[in-house]
Amino acid sequence: MNIKMFDVNFGETIIYQEGIHKLLVDCGAKYHNKGKLAYKRIKKEIDQNTMLMITHFDEDHYNGILEIPRNFHFRKVFLPLYIYEKGKQSNTMEVFIDTLYVWTYMMAIGKKKKIDSLHKLFLTLPKLVNSIYDIRCVGKDDNIYVGSKNIEVLWPQDNSKIKNKLYNEEFLAILRASVDEKQKDLLERFVANANEYVSLLVKIYQFFCNAQNNIQNFELYDDNNKFYEEFHTLERLYDTLHKIRLDIQFDERAINRVNYICSTKIRNMNECSIVFTIEKDIIAFGDVTPRIIKYLRQNNEFLNYEYKIIKVQHHGTKSYWSNDIPKAKRYLVSNSGNKNIRWSIYEKYGKEYTQKMVCTNNNKDRCEYLKSGKCCVNCNVGIGKTRFITDTNTIL
Repeated sequence: MNIKMFDVNFGETIIYQEGIHKLLVDCGAKYHNKGKLAYKRIKKEIDQNTMLMITHFDEDHYNGILEIPRNFHFRKVFLPLYIYEKGKQSNTMEVFIDTLYVWTYMMAIGKKKKIDSLHKLFLTLPKLVNSIYDIRCVGKDDNIYVGSKNIEVLWPQDNSKIKNKLYNEEFLAILRASVDEKQKDLLERFVANANEYVSLLVKIYQFFCNAQNNIQNFELYDDNNKFYEEFHTLERLYDTLHKIRLDIQFDERAINRVNYICSTKIRNMNECSIVFTIEKDIIAFGDVTPRIIKYLRQNNEFLNYEYKIIKVQHHGTKSYWSNDIPKAKRYLVSNSGNKNIRWSIYEKYGKEYTQKMVCTNNNKDRCEYLKSGKCCVNCNVGIGKTRFITDTNTIL
């Protein structure tokens, strides 16, 4: 299998290819023209034989998708699966819904970026496929074929022992406690619209989760017109939320708590990343945290293999380092740029894998190992490559 990883600044864009068949895994960037940069890197690489996987709903993994022309169609689109049985929620689904509420409520304090991006993604997805039934959500034990190569999904997983606290009720309580008397009715109008908006967004997402397996349960969408009517309603609700102007003043304690909840919700979304293997050659970890990798290591034989290639979690940053990642011949890290240097590549990657790193970084200040006066064998600093090609057939 041929793998192409692209320098998209701080973000991720990787193509897995077997013959003419391609799987684009994520396409996004945090800085430097963001999605436009990510799309620029792959626009000549994707074609009618390409499928798309979005590992999780953080914009530096999908905002490049928003730049793709609407006349282009992927063969299939795969999203992370947060619900497993009709009428029964797994913990990951509850976290997903909780995050949607928090991100939507954040609009009330002027923090709209997270839900803005996700809203645009949901409106864009049906336009990137020939049929709404070409959008599929995948979780543990699902399989995808890229040519003859089998991709097996290991995570998200239902019924795991991984649990997360939910925050939307606390976040809403902070808003209600911080608004003045004159704006209380306005806040409640905002909340009512926000709740209706999130409920519809979840309903559409659950359709993607179940449509490929339980088409008979979706009489609501017995034709595309009814499906797209829901999207028109979603847009109307979102426009209403944008027009409601609130002036909410937090005390110091409330500010600290709001910031904590916001950062925790990003981490929660990362923990729901798709983790997959491609036979016994490749394992890719999305942006999952160390505790997810530890859980997988303890409960999955796949993490005891030695792989040819590992796609490292969360751009190789220090807070996501894990001693439980398997051994491999190559470790892929997508991280570069000059913004937010604190999200640099952890020194341990260089120390542990100096002969094995394949890294997009082209900034000496973004690598802790390089700042210590050392560098990996394949260091890209000063070279400036933007495309990194690895062929598993050449790795012994």
